[in-house]
Amino acid sequence: MEKQKTEKCLSIDETSFLFWLNLKFKTGICKIIDSASILLSLPQLTPSQKDEVKFIRNSAKNLLNSSHKLSEEIEHSTDEI
Repeated sequence: MEKQKTEKCLSIDETSFLFWLNLKFKTGICKIIDSASILLSLPQLTPSQKDEVKFIRNSAKNLLNSSHKLSEEIEHSTDEI
């Protein structure tokens, strides 16, 4: 009985996290990537400013890729239960 309750709670938590990851996190990160790309197209940025914006864009892309991997790992691990 206790195991079923724990599994149900984990399932609810997993669903909530995956919704947040797919709806909020990924949307926000994609907006950051898009905004950084727009900034990089501006001719008035100095080279050091462009470097900083590239760093921001690359960091956001890495986070997005990491979130994809995490999502896959969570889905794969729950399939095994």
